Amino acid sequence: MNKKIIFIGGGLREHIIICLLPIIHGMCVQKNIEQIIFERELGPRVKSNFYYKKLSKNFKIFYLKNMIEEKKSLFNYFLKIILFIFIFLFSFFLKKEQLLNKKINWILKQFFHAFWDTGIVNNNSSLENIEFKSRVSTCKQITNKFFEFLFLKKFNIRSAIIGHSVYSERVIFALLRKNQIETFLFQKGVLTKQIKNKDRGFKYLDTDILKKGYRLVSKKKINNYWKNALRGKVNYLEAKIASKIKKKDKRNLKNINVVMLHIFKDSAFEDIDENRLFPNYFTWIVETLKIIKDSKEIWILRNHPSANKWGEDQKKIIKKIFKKVFDEKIPKNIYYEENVRSNIDQYKISKRIVTFSGNSHLEAACFGIKPIVISDTTLSNLRKSAVFKPFNLKQYKKILLNGSKRKFELSERDKDFSKRIIYFMHNVINLTHLFGKIHLWRSDPKYMQKIVLKNAEKGIKKNSKFLFDLGTKSGKVFNQSISKNYFYKFL
Repeated sequence: MNKKIIFIGGGLREHIIICLLPIIHGMCVQKNIEQIIFERELGPRVKSNFYYKKLSKNFKIFYLKNMIEEKKSLFNYFLKIILFIFIFLFSFFLKKEQLLNKKINWILKQFFHAFWDTGIVNNNSSLENIEFKSRVSTCKQITNKFFEFLFLKKFNIRSAIIGHSVYSERVIFALLRKNQIETFLFQKGVLTKQIKNKDRGFKYLDTDILKKGYRLVSKKKINNYWKNALRGKVNYLEAKIASKIKKKDKRNLKNINVVMLHIFKDSAFEDIDENRLFPNYFTWIVETLKIIKDSKEIWILRNHPSANKWGEDQKKIIKKIFKKVFDEKIPKNIYYEENVRSNIDQYKISKRIVTFSGNSHLEAACFGIKPIVISDTTLSNLRKSAVFKPFNLKQYKKILLNGSKRKFELSERDKDFSKRIIYFMHNVINLTHLFGKIHLWRSDPKYMQKIVLKNAEKGIKKNSKFLFDLGTKSGKVFNQSISKNYFYKFL
Protein backbone atom coordinates (compact mmCIF):
# COMPACT_ATOMS: atom_id res chain seq x y z
CA MET A 1 0.00 0.00 0.00
CA ASN A 2 1.73 3.19 -1.19
CA LYS A 3 -1.47 5.18 -1.17
CA LYS A 4 -2.10 7.78 1.53
CA ILE A 5 -3.93 6.27 4.50
CA ILE A 6 -5.72 7.51 7.60
CA PHE A 7 -5.86 5.24 10.67
CA ILE A 8 -8.89 5.29 12.99
CA GLY A 9 -8.37 3.53 16.31
CA GLY A 10 -7.19 3.86 19.86
CA GLY A 11 -10.24 2.22 21.40
CA LEU A 12 -12.92 4.29 19.68
CA ARG A 13 -16.36 2.78 20.30
CA GLU A 14 -18.73 2.26 17.38
CA HIS A 15 -21.13 5.08 18.29
CA ILE A 16 -18.18 7.50 18.46
CA ILE A 17 -16.95 6.27 15.08
CA ILE A 18 -20.41 7.08 13.66
CA CYS A 19 -20.10 10.62 15.09
CA LEU A 20 -16.70 10.97 13.40
CA LEU A 21 -17.60 9.63 9.92
CA PRO A 22 -18.22 13.06 8.28
CA ILE A 23 -15.09 14.47 9.96
CA ILE A 24 -13.05 11.54 8.64
CA HIS A 25 -14.49 12.22 5.18
CA GLY A 26 -13.53 15.91 5.38
CA MET A 27 -10.01 15.05 6.52
CA CYS A 28 -9.59 12.56 3.68
CA VAL A 29 -10.60 15.19 1.11
CA GLN A 30 -8.32 17.85 2.64
CA LYS A 31 -5.29 15.55 2.91
CA ASN A 32 -5.80 13.60 -0.35
CA ILE A 33 -6.26 10.39 1.63
CA GLU A 34 -7.18 7.39 -0.52
CA GLN A 35 -7.61 4.58 2.00
CA ILE A 36 -8.93 4.18 5.55
CA ILE A 37 -7.79 1.60 8.09
CA PHE A 38 -10.10 1.07 11.06
CA GLU A 39 -8.64 -0.64 14.13
CA ARG A 40 -11.16 -3.48 14.06
CA GLU A 41 -14.04 -4.68 11.90
CA LEU A 42 -17.12 -2.56 12.41
CA GLY A 43 -20.53 -3.97 13.26
CA PRO A 44 -23.61 -4.04 10.98
CA ARG A 45 -25.04 -0.91 12.62
CA VAL A 46 -22.07 1.14 11.43
CA LYS A 47 -21.77 -0.52 8.04
CA SER A 48 -25.46 0.10 7.31
CA ASN A 49 -25.13 3.79 8.20
CA PHE A 50 -25.69 6.10 5.23
CA TYR A 51 -22.42 7.94 5.81
CA TYR A 52 -20.33 4.81 6.10
CA LYS A 53 -21.77 3.66 2.76
CA LYS A 54 -20.77 7.04 1.34
CA LEU A 55 -17.21 6.60 2.62
CA SER A 56 -16.94 3.05 1.30
CA LYS A 57 -17.85 4.26 -2.21
CA ASN A 58 -15.12 6.89 -2.20
CA PHE A 59 -12.33 5.23 -0.23
CA LYS A 60 -10.94 1.73 0.12
CA ILE A 61 -11.60 0.54 3.70
CA PHE A 62 -9.53 -2.00 5.65
CA TYR A 63 -9.59 -3.35 9.21
CA LEU A 64 -6.27 -3.66 11.04
CA LYS A 65 -7.06 -6.76 13.10
CA ASN A 66 -8.36 -8.59 9.99
CA MET A 67 -5.22 -7.60 8.09
CA ILE A 68 -3.02 -8.98 10.87
CA GLU A 69 -5.07 -12.20 10.97
CA GLU A 70 -4.65 -12.66 7.23
CA LYS A 71 -0.88 -12.27 7.55
CA LYS A 72 -0.52 -14.88 10.27
CA SER A 73 2.83 -16.61 10.11
CA LEU A 74 5.28 -18.51 12.27
CA PHE A 75 7.61 -15.51 12.14
CA ASN A 76 4.92 -13.14 13.47
CA TYR A 77 3.94 -15.67 16.14
CA PHE A 78 7.52 -15.88 17.48
CA LEU A 79 7.98 -12.13 17.14
CA LYS A 80 5.01 -11.55 19.47
CA ILE A 81 6.36 -14.10 21.96
CA ILE A 82 9.80 -12.43 21.96
CA LEU A 83 8.17 -8.99 22.37
CA PHE A 84 6.06 -10.25 25.27
CA ILE A 85 9.03 -11.86 27.08
CA PHE A 86 11.09 -8.69 26.70
CA ILE A 87 8.25 -6.42 27.95
CA PHE A 88 7.38 -8.83 30.78
CA LEU A 89 10.97 -9.03 32.08
CA PHE A 90 11.49 -5.30 31.63
CA SER A 91 8.29 -4.56 33.60
CA PHE A 92 9.92 -5.81 36.83
CA PHE A 93 12.36 -2.90 36.66
CA LEU A 94 9.51 -0.41 36.52
CA LYS A 95 8.68 0.96 39.94
CA LYS A 96 6.12 3.65 40.66
CA GLU A 97 8.88 6.17 41.41
CA GLN A 98 10.24 5.77 37.87
CA LEU A 99 7.18 7.58 36.54
CA LEU A 100 8.71 10.84 37.80
CA ASN A 101 12.26 10.13 36.62
CA LYS A 102 13.20 13.12 34.45
CA LYS A 103 16.28 11.36 33.06
CA ILE A 104 14.10 8.91 31.09
CA ASN A 105 13.54 9.93 27.47
CA TRP A 106 10.11 10.92 26.16
CA ILE A 107 9.15 7.68 24.40
CA LEU A 108 10.21 5.45 27.30
CA LYS A 109 8.27 7.64 29.69
CA GLN A 110 5.19 7.19 27.51
CA PHE A 111 5.57 3.38 27.67
CA PHE A 112 6.12 3.44 31.45
CA HIS A 113 2.88 5.36 31.98
CA ALA A 114 1.02 3.09 29.57
CA PHE A 115 2.17 0.04 31.53
CA TRP A 116 1.46 1.51 34.94
CA ASP A 117 -2.12 2.69 34.49
CA THR A 118 -3.06 -0.39 32.45
CA GLY A 119 -1.68 -2.52 35.28
CA ILE A 120 -3.63 -0.61 37.95
CA VAL A 121 -6.92 -0.88 36.05
CA ASN A 122 -6.29 -4.62 35.53
CA ASN A 123 -5.49 -5.19 39.20
CA ASN A 124 -7.95 -7.06 41.34
CA SER A 125 -7.54 -4.77 44.36
CA SER A 126 -4.14 -3.07 44.74
CA LEU A 127 -3.73 0.63 43.91
CA GLU A 128 -0.08 0.72 44.95
CA ASN A 129 1.63 -2.01 42.94
CA ILE A 130 0.98 -4.18 39.89
CA GLU A 131 -0.34 -7.64 40.85
CA PHE A 132 1.18 -10.67 39.12
CA LYS A 133 -1.91 -11.67 37.09
CA SER A 134 -2.38 -8.05 36.12
CA ARG A 135 1.28 -7.83 35.09
CA VAL A 136 0.83 -10.76 32.70
CA SER A 137 -2.40 -9.43 31.12
CA THR A 138 -0.99 -5.89 30.95
CA CYS A 139 2.18 -7.06 29.18
CA LYS A 140 -0.01 -8.96 26.70
CA GLN A 141 -1.99 -5.80 25.97
CA ILE A 142 1.16 -3.69 25.59
CA THR A 143 2.69 -6.36 23.33
CA ASN A 144 -0.40 -6.38 21.11
CA LYS A 145 -0.25 -2.60 20.72
CA PHE A 146 3.44 -2.72 19.82
CA PHE A 147 2.77 -5.44 17.28
CA GLU A 148 -0.18 -3.55 15.78
CA PHE A 149 2.00 -0.51 15.26
CA LEU A 150 4.82 -2.55 13.73
CA PHE A 151 2.24 -3.85 11.26
CA LEU A 152 0.83 -0.36 10.59
CA LYS A 153 4.31 1.04 10.01
CA LYS A 154 4.56 -0.93 6.76
CA PHE A 155 1.93 1.33 5.22
CA ASN A 156 1.81 4.97 4.22
CA ILE A 157 -0.09 6.25 7.26
CA ARG A 158 -0.37 10.05 6.97
CA SER A 159 -2.94 10.83 9.66
CA ALA A 160 -4.68 9.15 12.60
CA ILE A 161 -7.63 9.74 14.89
CA ILE A 162 -7.26 8.10 18.30
CA GLY A 163 -9.88 7.67 21.02
CA HIS A 164 -7.66 7.20 24.06
CA SER A 165 -4.34 8.63 25.20
CA VAL A 166 -4.17 6.37 28.27
CA TYR A 167 -3.80 2.69 29.25
CA SER A 168 -2.32 0.41 26.57
CA GLU A 169 -3.65 2.76 23.85
CA ARG A 170 -0.91 5.21 24.84
CA VAL A 171 1.58 2.91 23.08
CA ILE A 172 -0.06 3.60 19.71
CA PHE A 173 -0.66 7.25 20.69
CA ALA A 174 3.08 7.71 21.39
CA LEU A 175 4.46 5.72 18.44
CA LEU A 176 2.30 7.58 15.91
CA ARG A 177 3.71 10.90 17.08
CA LYS A 178 7.30 9.60 17.33
CA ASN A 179 7.02 8.58 13.67
CA GLN A 180 5.85 12.06 12.61
CA ILE A 181 2.30 10.92 11.78
CA GLU A 182 -0.28 13.68 12.14
CA THR A 183 -2.34 12.54 15.12
CA PHE A 184 -5.68 13.74 16.46
CA LEU A 185 -7.22 12.78 19.79
CA PHE A 186 -11.01 12.67 20.09
CA GLN A 187 -11.88 12.68 23.77
CA LYS A 188 -14.97 13.82 25.65
CA GLY A 189 -16.39 15.46 22.53
CA VAL A 190 -13.26 17.44 21.62
CA LEU A 191 -10.98 16.78 18.64
CA THR A 192 -7.41 18.01 19.22
CA LYS A 193 -4.34 17.87 17.01
CA GLN A 194 -1.32 16.55 18.88
CA ILE A 195 2.30 17.61 18.89
CA LYS A 196 5.21 15.23 19.30
CA ASN A 197 6.63 15.79 22.78
CA LYS A 198 3.66 17.24 24.67
CA ASP A 199 0.27 15.67 25.31
CA ARG A 200 -2.91 17.61 24.59
CA GLY A 201 -5.71 15.86 26.45
CA PHE A 202 -9.26 16.97 27.16
CA LYS A 203 -7.99 19.65 29.58
CA TYR A 204 -6.20 21.44 26.74
CA LEU A 205 -7.62 24.63 25.23
CA ASP A 206 -5.98 26.08 22.13
CA THR A 207 -4.77 29.62 22.88
CA ASP A 208 -5.43 30.82 19.31
CA ILE A 209 -9.09 29.84 19.67
CA LEU A 210 -9.25 31.52 23.07
CA LYS A 211 -7.73 34.76 21.75
CA LYS A 212 -9.90 34.86 18.65
CA GLY A 213 -12.97 34.11 20.73
CA TYR A 214 -12.61 37.26 22.82
CA ARG A 215 -14.33 39.31 20.12
CA LEU A 216 -16.94 36.62 19.39
CA VAL A 217 -18.03 35.64 22.90
CA SER A 218 -19.29 38.47 25.06
CA LYS A 219 -18.91 38.68 28.82
CA LYS A 220 -22.71 38.82 29.08
CA LYS A 221 -23.05 35.47 27.30
CA ILE A 222 -20.45 33.93 29.61
CA ASN A 223 -22.16 35.28 32.73
CA ASN A 224 -25.53 33.96 31.54
CA TYR A 225 -24.01 30.52 31.05
CA TRP A 226 -22.49 30.69 34.53
CA LYS A 227 -25.88 31.56 36.03
CA ASN A 228 -27.33 28.49 34.33
CA ALA A 229 -24.39 26.42 35.58
CA LEU A 230 -25.28 27.39 39.13
CA ARG A 231 -28.67 25.76 38.48
CA GLY A 232 -27.05 22.61 37.13
CA LYS A 233 -27.62 23.47 33.47
CA VAL A 234 -24.16 22.80 32.04
CA ASN A 235 -22.82 21.04 28.96
CA TYR A 236 -20.27 18.99 30.91
CA LEU A 237 -21.62 15.67 32.16
CA GLU A 238 -19.67 15.17 35.40
CA ALA A 239 -20.24 18.78 36.48
CA LYS A 240 -23.96 18.29 35.81
CA ILE A 241 -24.01 15.15 37.97
CA ALA A 242 -22.12 16.88 40.82
CA SER A 243 -24.35 19.99 40.72
CA LYS A 244 -27.55 17.96 41.16
CA ILE A 245 -26.54 16.20 44.39
CA LYS A 246 -29.15 17.10 47.02
CA LYS A 247 -27.92 18.55 50.29
CA LYS A 248 -28.01 16.05 53.15
CA ASP A 249 -25.68 17.80 55.59
CA LYS A 250 -27.44 20.20 57.98
CA ARG A 251 -24.25 21.36 59.72
CA ASN A 252 -23.39 25.05 59.37
CA LEU A 253 -19.87 24.56 58.08
CA LYS A 254 -17.65 27.40 56.90
CA ASN A 255 -14.10 27.79 55.62
CA ILE A 256 -13.53 24.05 55.31
CA ASN A 257 -10.82 22.47 53.21
CA VAL A 258 -11.67 19.88 50.57
CA VAL A 259 -9.64 17.22 48.81
CA MET A 260 -11.53 16.33 45.63
CA LEU A 261 -11.07 12.61 45.06
CA HIS A 262 -10.50 11.19 41.60
CA ILE A 263 -11.49 7.75 40.35
CA PHE A 264 -8.54 5.76 41.69
CA LYS A 265 -8.54 3.20 38.86
CA ASP A 266 -8.96 5.86 36.20
CA SER A 267 -5.79 7.08 34.56
CA ALA A 268 -4.08 10.17 35.91
CA PHE A 269 -2.12 10.48 32.70
CA GLU A 270 -4.26 12.11 29.99
CA ASP A 271 -1.44 14.68 29.94
CA ILE A 272 1.87 13.44 31.31
CA ASP A 273 3.26 16.21 33.50
CA GLU A 274 6.82 15.18 34.40
CA ASN A 275 6.97 18.00 36.94
CA ARG A 276 4.02 16.77 39.02
CA LEU A 277 4.70 16.22 42.70
CA PHE A 278 3.25 12.69 43.02
CA PRO A 279 3.27 9.78 40.58
CA ASN A 280 -0.42 8.86 40.88
CA TYR A 281 -3.70 9.42 42.74
CA PHE A 282 -3.04 6.87 45.48
CA THR A 283 0.33 8.27 46.54
CA TRP A 284 -1.09 11.79 46.44
CA ILE A 285 -3.89 10.92 48.89
CA VAL A 286 -1.57 9.00 51.23
CA GLU A 287 0.96 11.84 51.39
CA THR A 288 -1.76 14.49 51.70
CA LEU A 289 -3.29 12.69 54.69
CA LYS A 290 0.11 12.54 56.39
CA ILE A 291 0.27 16.33 56.12
CA ILE A 292 -3.28 17.40 57.02
CA LYS A 293 -3.39 15.22 60.15
CA ASP A 294 -1.36 18.05 61.73
CA SER A 295 -3.77 20.75 60.56
CA LYS A 296 -5.90 22.70 63.02
CA GLU A 297 -8.62 23.07 60.38
CA ILE A 298 -11.40 20.79 59.12
CA TRP A 299 -10.55 18.66 56.09
CA ILE A 300 -12.99 16.69 53.96
CA LEU A 301 -12.22 14.02 51.39
CA ARG A 302 -15.03 14.41 48.88
CA ASN A 303 -16.26 11.36 47.03
CA HIS A 304 -16.01 11.62 43.23
CA PRO A 305 -19.59 12.16 41.94
CA SER A 306 -19.19 9.53 39.19
CA ALA A 307 -17.47 6.86 41.30
CA ASN A 308 -20.54 4.62 41.39
CA LYS A 309 -21.00 4.88 37.64
CA TRP A 310 -17.42 3.75 37.30
CA GLY A 311 -18.16 0.82 39.59
CA GLU A 312 -15.71 2.06 42.23
CA ASP A 313 -16.45 1.85 45.96
CA GLN A 314 -14.51 4.87 47.18
CA LYS A 315 -15.71 4.52 50.76
CA LYS A 316 -14.06 1.10 50.92
CA ILE A 317 -10.86 2.42 49.33
CA ILE A 318 -10.60 5.39 51.69
CA LYS A 319 -11.22 3.12 54.67
CA LYS A 320 -8.19 1.05 53.62
CA ILE A 321 -6.08 4.17 53.09
CA PHE A 322 -7.10 5.53 56.51
CA LYS A 323 -5.98 2.25 58.07
CA LYS A 324 -2.67 2.37 56.20
CA VAL A 325 -1.93 5.97 57.24
CA PHE A 326 -3.59 6.26 60.66
CA ASP A 327 -4.06 2.65 61.76
CA GLU A 328 -7.09 2.88 64.09
CA LYS A 329 -6.59 6.52 65.16
CA ILE A 330 -8.23 8.70 62.53
CA PRO A 331 -7.68 12.40 63.31
CA LYS A 332 -10.83 14.23 64.38
CA ASN A 333 -10.29 16.98 61.80
CA ILE A 334 -10.47 14.63 58.77
CA TYR A 335 -13.72 13.28 57.30
CA TYR A 336 -14.76 11.29 54.28
CA GLU A 337 -18.02 12.49 52.72
CA GLU A 338 -20.12 10.70 50.16
CA ASN A 339 -22.43 12.96 48.15
CA VAL A 340 -23.78 15.02 51.06
CA ARG A 341 -23.89 18.29 49.09
CA SER A 342 -23.60 19.51 45.51
CA ASN A 343 -20.32 20.84 44.14
CA ILE A 344 -21.89 24.31 44.11
CA ASP A 345 -22.78 24.15 47.81
CA GLN A 346 -19.31 22.76 48.46
CA TYR A 347 -17.47 25.70 46.89
CA LYS A 348 -19.61 28.20 48.79
CA ILE A 349 -18.32 26.98 52.15
CA SER A 350 -14.72 26.09 51.23
CA LYS A 351 -11.41 27.77 51.93
CA ARG A 352 -9.07 25.39 50.09
CA ILE A 353 -9.87 23.10 47.15
CA VAL A 354 -7.23 20.46 46.40
CA THR A 355 -7.34 18.34 43.26
CA PHE A 356 -4.77 16.23 41.43
CA SER A 357 -5.78 17.72 38.06
CA GLY A 358 -9.58 17.63 37.96
CA ASN A 359 -12.01 20.08 36.38
CA SER A 360 -13.02 21.06 39.91
CA HIS A 361 -10.00 23.41 39.85
CA LEU A 362 -11.77 25.53 37.23
CA GLU A 363 -15.11 25.49 39.05
CA ALA A 364 -13.39 26.49 42.29
CA ALA A 365 -11.66 29.39 40.51
CA CYS A 366 -15.03 30.62 39.22
CA PHE A 367 -16.12 30.83 42.87
CA GLY A 368 -13.03 32.87 43.67
CA ILE A 369 -11.03 30.05 45.31
CA LYS A 370 -7.42 29.69 44.18
CA PRO A 371 -7.18 25.92 43.68
CA ILE A 372 -4.27 23.70 44.69
CA VAL A 373 -3.31 21.31 41.87
CA ILE A 374 -0.69 18.57 41.61
CA SER A 375 -0.46 18.04 37.85
CA ASP A 376 -0.98 20.32 34.84
CA THR A 377 -4.53 21.60 34.39
CA THR A 378 -6.32 23.94 32.00
CA LEU A 379 -5.85 26.94 34.27
CA SER A 380 -2.25 26.20 35.26
CA ASN A 381 -1.39 26.08 31.54
CA LEU A 382 -3.20 29.32 30.68
CA ARG A 383 -2.73 31.43 33.83
CA LYS A 384 -0.21 30.02 36.29
CA SER A 385 -0.83 32.79 38.83
CA ALA A 386 -4.43 31.62 39.28
CA VAL A 387 -3.47 28.26 40.85
CA PHE A 388 -1.15 26.88 43.49
CA LYS A 389 1.01 24.14 41.94
CA PRO A 390 3.63 23.09 44.50
CA PHE A 391 7.00 21.98 43.16
CA ASN A 392 8.13 20.07 46.27
CA LEU A 393 6.73 18.45 49.40
CA LYS A 394 7.87 21.30 51.66
CA GLN A 395 5.94 23.87 49.61
CA TYR A 396 2.89 21.58 49.44
CA LYS A 397 2.92 21.19 53.22
CA LYS A 398 3.15 24.96 53.70
CA ILE A 399 0.18 25.58 51.37
CA LEU A 400 -1.97 22.98 53.15
CA LEU A 401 -1.17 24.02 56.72
CA ASN A 402 -0.60 27.77 56.57
CA GLY A 403 -2.40 30.83 55.26
CA SER A 404 -5.50 32.86 55.98
CA LYS A 405 -8.63 32.63 53.81
CA ARG A 406 -7.46 35.70 51.92
CA LYS A 407 -4.43 33.80 50.62
CA PHE A 408 -6.76 31.48 48.73
CA GLU A 409 -8.97 34.16 47.19
CA LEU A 410 -8.79 35.07 43.51
CA SER A 411 -9.34 38.51 42.00
CA GLU A 412 -12.47 39.34 39.99
CA ARG A 413 -10.25 39.35 36.90
CA ASP A 414 -9.16 35.76 37.54
CA LYS A 415 -12.73 34.70 38.29
CA ASP A 416 -13.93 36.20 34.99
CA PHE A 417 -11.08 34.51 33.13
CA SER A 418 -11.97 31.13 34.67
CA LYS A 419 -15.63 31.53 33.68
CA ARG A 420 -14.52 32.31 30.14
CA ILE A 421 -12.40 29.14 30.08
CA ILE A 422 -15.32 27.02 31.28
CA TYR A 423 -17.57 28.56 28.63
CA PHE A 424 -15.04 27.76 25.89
CA MET A 425 -14.43 24.22 27.14
CA HIS A 426 -18.17 23.47 27.29
CA ASN A 427 -19.52 25.44 24.33
CA VAL A 428 -16.85 26.52 21.84
CA ILE A 429 -14.62 23.46 21.33
CA ASN A 430 -17.01 20.68 22.38
CA LEU A 431 -19.16 18.73 19.91
CA THR A 432 -21.29 16.61 22.27
CA HIS A 433 -24.25 18.99 22.03
CA LEU A 434 -24.76 17.73 18.45
CA PHE A 435 -25.47 14.20 19.57
CA GLY A 436 -27.14 14.26 22.98
CA LYS A 437 -25.99 11.47 25.28
CA ILE A 438 -23.03 9.62 23.79
CA HIS A 439 -21.01 8.91 26.93
CA LEU A 440 -21.06 5.37 28.30
CA TRP A 441 -20.08 4.49 31.85
CA ARG A 442 -18.61 1.13 32.79
CA SER A 443 -21.69 0.32 34.87
CA ASP A 444 -24.21 1.27 32.14
CA PRO A 445 -26.61 -1.53 31.11
CA LYS A 446 -26.33 -2.96 27.58
CA TYR A 447 -29.46 -1.22 26.30
CA MET A 448 -27.62 2.11 26.67
CA GLN A 449 -25.43 1.09 23.73
CA LYS A 450 -28.46 1.15 21.46
CA ILE A 451 -29.45 4.58 22.76
CA VAL A 452 -26.03 6.14 22.12
CA LEU A 453 -25.85 4.54 18.66
CA LYS A 454 -29.25 6.05 17.82
CA ASN A 455 -28.14 9.47 19.14
CA ALA A 456 -24.98 9.32 17.03
CA GLU A 457 -26.98 8.44 13.91
CA LYS A 458 -29.41 11.30 14.48
CA GLY A 459 -26.52 13.69 15.15
CA ILE A 460 -24.65 13.10 11.91
CA LYS A 461 -27.89 13.14 9.89
CA LYS A 462 -28.61 16.67 11.11
CA ASN A 463 -25.03 17.93 11.11
CA SER A 464 -23.17 16.04 8.39
CA LYS A 465 -22.30 19.14 6.33
CA PHE A 466 -20.88 20.99 9.34
CA LEU A 467 -18.91 17.94 10.51
CA PHE A 468 -17.52 17.44 6.99
CA ASP A 469 -16.49 21.13 6.86
CA LEU A 470 -14.85 20.75 10.29
CA GLY A 471 -12.86 17.78 8.95
CA THR A 472 -11.60 19.82 5.99
CA LYS A 473 -10.25 22.51 8.35
CA SER A 474 -8.87 20.23 11.11
CA GLY A 475 -5.10 20.50 11.40
CA LYS A 476 -5.00 23.04 8.60
CA VAL A 477 -6.96 26.03 9.91
CA PHE A 478 -7.77 24.86 13.44
CA ASN A 479 -5.82 22.62 15.82
CA GLN A 480 -8.94 21.91 17.83
CA SER A 481 -12.59 21.29 17.05
CA ILE A 482 -15.00 24.22 17.10
CA SER A 483 -18.70 23.77 17.75
CA LYS A 484 -21.34 24.42 15.10
CA ASN A 485 -22.45 27.64 16.80
CA TYR A 486 -19.00 29.18 16.36
CA PHE A 487 -17.25 27.32 13.52
CA TYR A 488 -18.29 29.54 10.62
CA LYS A 489 -17.80 32.69 12.73
CA PHE A 490 -14.20 31.68 13.38
CA LEU A 491 -13.37 31.20 9.67
